[in-house]
Amino acid sequence: MKKKSRFLTGLLSAVMALSLCALPVSAAESQTRVPTLPAIDKHTTGTLTIHKYEYNGNAGPNGTGEATDINGIPTTGNDAATPLDGVTFTLYKVMDADQLQAYYDNTQANESNSVTIGTYVENNAIKEPSNYSEENGNLFTAITGSAGTGTAKVTLPVGMYAVVETNVPAGVTERTPAFLVSVPMTDNAGKNWLYDIEVFPKNKTSYTGVTLHKQGKTGGADATATALADFRFKLEKWSDNGWIEITSEAEGGKDNAGNKSVATTTDNDGKITIDSLTQGIYRFTETGGPNNSEYIIDTKTHYVFEVKQDKTTGQLVVARATADTTKGWNDDNNNYDCVKNFGSDNVLSIVVDNYKPDVTKFVQNREKGEDGNFGYSQDADYSANDTVNYKLEVVVPQNIADLKTFYVEDNPANEAALQYIDGSVNVFVGETQLTAGTDFKVEQTNNGGFKVDFKAVTPTTINNQKGKTITIKYQYKLTNNADSTVSGNVNKAELNYSHKAKTGEGEDDEPYKIHDEGVVYTFATNILKKGDDDAFLGGVEFELYKEVSNEDTTGKKVLDDDAAKAKGLDVTGDKKWVLVTTKSTSNDPGTKGQLTFDGLSNGTYYLVETKTNAGYNLLSKPVKVELTINHETNWTKDTWDEGGKVFNKHSVNTTTFTGTGWNDNKFDTTTVINRKGFTLPRTGGFGTLLFSGIGALLVVGGIGVLMSIKKKKGNV
Repeated sequence: MKKKSRFLTGLLSAVMALSLCALPVSAAESQTRVPTLPAIDKHTTGTLTIHKYEYNGNAGPNGTGEATDINGIPTTGNDAATPLDGVTFTLYKVMDADQLQAYYDNTQANESNSVTIGTYVENNAIKEPSNYSEENGNLFTAITGSAGTGTAKVTLPVGMYAVVETNVPAGVTERTPAFLVSVPMTDNAGKNWLYDIEVFPKNKTSYTGVTLHKQGKTGGADATATALADFRFKLEKWSDNGWIEITSEAEGGKDNAGNKSVATTTDNDGKITIDSLTQGIYRFTETGGPNNSEYIIDTKTHYVFEVKQDKTTGQLVVARATADTTKGWNDDNNNYDCVKNFGSDNVLSIVVDNYKPDVTKFVQNREKGEDGNFGYSQDADYSANDTVNYKLEVVVPQNIADLKTFYVEDNPANEAALQYIDGSVNVFVGETQLTAGTDFKVEQTNNGGFKVDFKAVTPTTINNQKGKTITIKYQYKLTNNADSTVSGNVNKAELNYSHKAKTGEGEDDEPYKIHDEGVVYTFATNILKKGDDDAFLGGVEFELYKEVSNEDTTGKKVLDDDAAKAKGLDVTGDKKWVLVTTKSTSNDPGTKGQLTFDGLSNGTYYLVETKTNAGYNLLSKPVKVELTINHETNWTKDTWDEGGKVFNKHSVNTTTFTGTGWNDNKFDTTTVINRKGFTLPRTGGFGTLLFSGIGALLVVGGIGVLMSIKKKKGNV
């Protein structure tokens, strides 16, 4: 009988012991009666101390319920066990002291008298929860957590308890199975009762990582992407108390428990990589970026994903989140983009696109290109009083609907040189023309230019153009006050837009600007009028004509062929001519004989002299003047202003002039010579009498000859 009793005692200790990987405490499956022990002290209390560990290694020795079991806990190496705080155990008293004593007093280890954890617990939950409450004294709670010790200690009346692990840190992927424990229980030798029981259950933990890819696009979603560095994000996790910001790596299965901060700023490759995520729903939200960036900061869109346990492997994986309103995470009326972008090997990557608009300024070329059309460039040359055609190409960002501000201004650097032609603004999307006052608002500025506001009238129109390019065409007149130096005549376009995506009313953030410029050059030619006696001739009048065969002649009066021929101009082929201006050489002593024609574009010109000084003959044919001045503009571009809010695509320019008509850093001078005519005698003078006398003598002589001839005939 004693042998049988010892056997049963040992068996009880064995089946109550916990496996290091799964079963945490003694009395794991069944309790068996040991009649040889003294009676249980029913009126005392015992304690259950739970030492909880995070452990992902292989199984170790079984537990005994005694404190010496701590010697079996691995504390070194890669698989060392570490204390795990924050684990909640719920203890259900399934037998009171009398029932426990009776249970142990029964020496018949038959099936009807044995109990297992399955008797009380199913699917890790007590079968009859309504039978237990703290008020009834049969419900107890133990939570590990004491400055990283992973320990919980609870005082218990004598009885048998079903211990269920009811709450674990998010990083735990394998819970401790429910188990039975009795207070008291036998010691390892089976000879004494243990009223103070210590168990060392383990939990397996798992973490996973996620990578956010930040990229910028100009215009629409299909645009070429560029990696964006130095953009800042906030990582949050959903909890019963709302969104909790994750600032540190997880440790011990718990969020924000590690000493290392999580990276939330994109690196040079536009990436944020976080390796220690526990189970739950997360969201990334952009909080800011570098000052010197045209890309719109989107602080209102949340990029949501879920970390959950793979049913096959048991490991944590990152997956798409679903709009499960019962979780409450999508109830705060913000934009949610449930992550849907997968990278290589089907690994989830969170791809965050930031968008930016763009504006490019063009001035129409004065002459047709090889294709027969008037092309556009950053600079061109025109004549004074010409109408200059411009266009702006505005690239609309994908998130235009989230911008409160979106307008374009165009202003001349010198109002006296470039005059905006009111009513010349036309706006197109492709071939479709938008309507002023309905689709956009246009108004003149105080700086001599205009403003086109796309948000001031019907924002829906511009919102529907996301990712598209809008063309704004307009005109300025180049006046006689135009600058004929290498500085040219500049007008400046600026696209003003919200730098943060937001909706609703309220004060907008200070807009960013994209700045671009165009320049129109106009030239000059100098005339020096002299006589063949080397005298400077003032007051000589010239008409200047220009060949316009390959130019836009809108608004210009073109000479017909007969009028052109009368001026000595060539009208062969398709040559056409316009009168540019009429000017006279100076009579001032210091500049006598000099004349400057300014405000000229490149081209072929002819000077037709219409009046000259007395004693000098008018020129018999026009004088040709050729201007083929090359203007090579070098822009200061792709720079930011000091405040970091204006991006200059083209700003200050320096220009080099070369070619015919420009020499030694100045415009050429053409010297035109007038020759003197023959001087005739005055009417009524001596010369007149002399010629008259000679004429009379000739007449008398002629008469004499005739009479002599007649006399000879009469004698025949």
